[in-house]
Amino acid sequence: MLLLQIAVFDARYRRIPNSLLLVLLAVSLGSLLLIERSLAGVQLGWQDIGLSMLTVLAVTLPGYLKRQLGAGDLKLLLVCCLVFTPVQLITIIAFSFSALVVAGWIGKFGKNKIPYSPFLMLCSLIMLCLPPAG
Repeated sequence: MLLLQIAVFDARYRRIPNSLLLVLLAVSLGSLLLIERSLAGVQLGWQDIGLSMLTVLAVTLPGYLKRQLGAGDLKLLLVCCLVFTPVQLITIIAFSFSALVVAGWIGKFGKNKIPYSPFLMLCSLIMLCLPPAG
């Protein structure tokens, strides 16, 4: 539900409020610390989280530095490192960026930037519906 709020806010105002990101961060950390599972229901070690964060930064930092990706999107992806395994996260990033590119080709956005978080939310929800690997 929180991802949906973030996606709608980003689609309307082209920004992601830090307050929503902090709530997602708190809930994600709480889940990991209290029930030892992520919000996606998988067990994540701190090494998995660190690997996910390094992967997110390696993949998205160039786009952020070129102003193709917003700071809110980058922070959202970093919080998602507390929810998904590294493989799930790479899959979500690949499919959400692909969907963003397709939407850019199909749509008539002109010079307007397309918000990324709705595509991230959609791919995250699809990932949550898939059975866990293994």
